[in-house]
Amino acid sequence: MGRHLRSGRLALLLTATSYVVALAWAALVLPVRVPSHFDASGRVDDWSSRPSVIVFWVVIGLVVLVGIPALTRLVAQGDGTWVNMPQRSKDYWFAPERRAEFRVRFQDDVEGFTALTALLLVTALALTTWVGTTGRDRVPWWVFAGSVTLYLLATGTWTVRLLRKYRPPRGRGSSQIHHFWFRRRSSGQKVAMRPIAINQRALRSAKEELDSAREDLRSALGDIDHPADDFPWRDLVVEGVRSLVGDAEVITRKCRTISAAIDDSIIDFDELDVMVGQAATVAAQLDQVDPR
Repeated sequence: MGRHLRSGRLALLLTATSYVVALAWAALVLPVRVPSHFDASGRVDDWSSRPSVIVFWVVIGLVVLVGIPALTRLVAQGDGTWVNMPQRSKDYWFAPERRAEFRVRFQDDVEGFTALTALLLVTALALTTWVGTTGRDRVPWWVFAGSVTLYLLATGTWTVRLLRKYRPPRGRGSSQIHHFWFRRRSSGQKVAMRPIAINQRALRSAKEELDSAREDLRSALGDIDHPADDFPWRDLVVEGVRSLVGDAEVITRKCRTISAAIDDSIIDFDELDVMVGQAATVAAQLDQVDPR
């Protein structure tokens, strides 16, 4: 099955192709003397030779169409030092389990913005070629102003969308659905994790019940340490119950860690299944203890 082409990459390929076609057309039809600069009203205020203008547009095209995506790929490979985004978002997206997904998404988003910039370049090159080939000395001010205004509006919209897209999910007080991320086994193999919807209030309530159960176990251990009537093998039973209480405390600490980190964590069902199994085993063993 072929690799899916993301929307940003597709837009960049289309606009880059349009830019190359516009540049080739300009090289063929521009006269010897070509407008090279316009003032704020769209009037030509500087002229250059055709070769120098073509070289200028080639350099600009390489910087934008090749340089920006390449620089983005380089920056995203690091630990986020050179990525300009809120620290909370950076901490979330540059966590080891999300970093690969961030690189793919961010690269595609920046390539989409590069395509938007390339579209502005194609417009400017086409206007320059039009003025140069028709012998005019200006571009209508509304065309010039409209193109720049549309670009600035699109840039602002893209920026707001980007900030919202990479905002960490809200945590406390609501049910949160985690995305389909990845984890690594000890062997280094990349394995997909099952997504999980978490009711945080229920999880914290369960943690409180576990804490209460732990205190009940400690109280029961005290009753066994100092029973009203002695019984055979008391020391053996006490040692067994102490071991069970220790196991229960280990499980409770794990549950407390998950509850405390729920806002910034991905819950692994495999680990959760093991913990539930351990808790059930301890509970079954405790039911078999009869100090009488």
